[in-house]
Amino acid sequence: MTESPRARLSLPVAAALAALAWALGRALLAGAAAVETVARGAAFGEALEAVERDLLVTGTAHALGLVVAIALAVRLIHGPDAEARPALGVLPVPGRIPALALVAGLALAIPTREAVNLLVELAPSLTPDFATQGAALRAVQIRDLGDAIVVPLSVVVVPAGLEELLYRGALQPALGRRYGPVMGWIGASMLFGLSHLTPLAIVYATALGLVLGRLRDRHGSVMPAIALHGGFNAAPILLDPAYVRIEGFNTVGDAHVALPWVLGSAAIAAVALTALDRTDERADDGG
Repeated sequence: MTESPRARLSLPVAAALAALAWALGRALLAGAAAVETVARGAAFGEALEAVERDLLVTGTAHALGLVVAIALAVRLIHGPDAEARPALGVLPVPGRIPALALVAGLALAIPTREAVNLLVELAPSLTPDFATQGAALRAVQIRDLGDAIVVPLSVVVVPAGLEELLYRGALQPALGRRYGPVMGWIGASMLFGLSHLTPLAIVYATALGLVLGRLRDRHGSVMPAIALHGGFNAAPILLDPAYVRIEGFNTVGDAHVALPWVLGSAAIAAVALTALDRTDERADDGG
């Protein structure tokens, strides 16, 4: 793809696009809560809480906000006639690259969770209450056919696909062309982290964003980042405590993950990431 003269972006504009995705999602949730308020006569605050617990509604709102931000980003960066796929780095890579990225994402979930557990010990005020923890765990458990469709879409497909298209597909390269590759990588990772809002999530999402951004730069495609992000988000779904109980990972409370789990999964992630970093194969944009 031939680079357009406008194929760069300032950090404030990139931040505004990220904020737009979040604001549109929240506005759609508020609209859904308003409909519930009118239809059922409930208080708006109660209706909003109920809407926020509904993965189908929250996933849809999140997706629509991201889609609008992505479309606007492509137009601002590449112009109105840009082809979305090359503009967003949706370029083919050898199959083993996304496969390794998927394995790395799955394996990273456990040591990341234990890192969060350790951070919580240093700052106990950041710990979510047990009711919030329990609600988060229940939200990703699959108990019927509806859950089997809604949970993967809302927790894996929308965040891994659309967030990567925005942050690594559109913003990182455009920031890199404005400020240099390193600052583009860091800037996009920070915006990705900040989009998660809560202090603990900002810390681990920024760190994960750096890993994802490295994959984007290393392989010239957003596809490995989508695969790793998807694996990371899928781990809590696949490791359902009803079948695989891991204290400190998929349980409520202040326990730590057992050392064998942490070391084993960290080793798998390290091997997969090292293999990804050493490969010289990059995507071909056809041009």
